[in-house]
Amino acid sequence: MSRLENAVRTAVADLAAEAPYVTDLATAARRRGHRIQRRRRMVLGVAVAALAGTMLIPYTVLGGNAGPTPVPAASALASSAPTASKLPPAPVIRKDWWESPVGLPGGFVVTGLSPQRDPGSDPQCPEGTTVRDAGVVLDRSTGRYRISRDKSCALLAAPVGKYAALFDADSRIGIMDATTGHVRRYDYGTRSGGNGFASDAQWSPDGTKLLLTRPTGIRILHAGTGDHQDWDIPELVNLRSFTWLPGGTEIAVAAPDTTGTLKISVYSFSTRELLRTLAVQGAPVSQNAWSPDGRYVLLLPEDRAKRLVQVAEVATGRTVATLPSAGSAYFVSTHQILVIYNGIASLYDLTGKLLQKTTLPSDYARRQISVGRP
Repeated sequence: MSRLENAVRTAVADLAAEAPYVTDLATAARRRGHRIQRRRRMVLGVAVAALAGTMLIPYTVLGGNAGPTPVPAASALASSAPTASKLPPAPVIRKDWWESPVGLPGGFVVTGLSPQRDPGSDPQCPEGTTVRDAGVVLDRSTGRYRISRDKSCALLAAPVGKYAALFDADSRIGIMDATTGHVRRYDYGTRSGGNGFASDAQWSPDGTKLLLTRPTGIRILHAGTGDHQDWDIPELVNLRSFTWLPGGTEIAVAAPDTTGTLKISVYSFSTRELLRTLAVQGAPVSQNAWSPDGRYVLLLPEDRAKRLVQVAEVATGRTVATLPSAGSAYFVSTHQILVIYNGIASLYDLTGKLLQKTTLPSDYARRQISVGRP
């Protein structure tokens, strides 16, 4: 038996023999002596292990034939994520929710709400006048929600920062500054029109740039200046969805190839060059579709009626989990996914296990909810 094995075996035996709680000083002194001896043995063991590790490093780093590092399975990542018992308590939303940022499971907050729309209502934009029915945006300078006085059918607030995108009945766009309430309007919007325009807009991770669809590609709108750039790429004509990758330097575009299979291509934002095509097949969900480390992506189901979202491994394309009853889904951390559906905000891990849930205010019914970082 090696010295390291002896040291570990002795330390484990000492720990097993130790009482869970010590009340008298004499016994405490003896136990302290045991702990000092154990520390010395463990230091020796660690030193031996470290020496053995240094002998192996030259081969693993320089030796060449070890092969690529395998991508951990979703179960392995989930096992290192906080369990439900170790998470902070699920947020409880106060009745006067507009007076402070509304927290959600996983640490995100509500950054904005669209005006409330009744099913079968007039196609023109609703006339909301209060926080309970109008479009609102989180003013981070005050910590309260500001009503949008500009008549709009939909509102998409940025995940961070002070901007929100507003859309009218003709899909024209406006950019609202949440700190002042000022809205700058433009005579263009997205290509889809009708009631689907807000889903065709994507904020960059830093909340300063907005992607919009066009008949021949996309338009990049800079919220602070109002400048825009048009991006015409043949492959984008039939795009199904587009999203920012973590970091905000790359854009993922989902479009059918010549065989009709939905492929995801990644482009450089600065050069507009095609960088790579991913093994994943499907359309990513909207904002925060990718895990922060880029290893996993949330995909919309082929059959939209099922209202399910798949968690796919980017490197292999395999599905590692399916989230039930998903309306809107977002990665809030490497291991956790926020799902908002039917008045409930739920937190899941990578395996699809439910960790927490919070009931949303009744005022949120029939409104598009924007979320982001605190």
